[in-house]
Amino acid sequence: MTQFSNHTTEQARAGHAQPGQKPNKQQALLLLMKGIQSDLAHYRQLHQLMYEQQRSYLHFDGEQLLQLTQQQQPLIDRLQSSAAERHALLGQLGVPQNQAGMQALLNALPDKVKRPMQTYWQQLASQVQACQKLNHSNGRLSASFRELLKDVGQGQSYETDRLMT
Repeated sequence: MTQFSNHTTEQARAGHAQPGQKPNKQQALLLLMKGIQSDLAHYRQLHQLMYEQQRSYLHFDGEQLLQLTQQQQPLIDRLQSSAAERHALLGQLGVPQNQAGMQALLNALPDKVKRPMQTYWQQLASQVQACQKLNHSNGRLSASFRELLKDVGQGQSYETDRLMT
């Protein structure tokens, strides 16, 4: 698969566009491609942290949960920032700033670039869905965890084998 340069957005802009100016279309396309690859790596990291979070809920490890939440937040912030940047880059490239615009852009690329970028985009979509599913599951566990802590705080006791039924 084609691997694009490891330039960050700022590095790519600094090397190719004047300070304060928007990148040209070729630069915007390169930034978009690199951003998708970066997001894919970040979503994989987030998924791993969310999986560990799920295990922590199941082991009633509140301290580990706190640490994992603190590790997740910078990734979530970066992914939100990257999505906003991708939205802006799609606009600069003259396509709708949505899924249909991204698909139209991918379809317009030369085959040499289109194939790997479609693969990256599909992998990214799969990772996003996997994270959403795991987040939903963790949300249910979190609610149960809080309810259990509330009940224990009120003096109720539970037998271990009854907790999992």
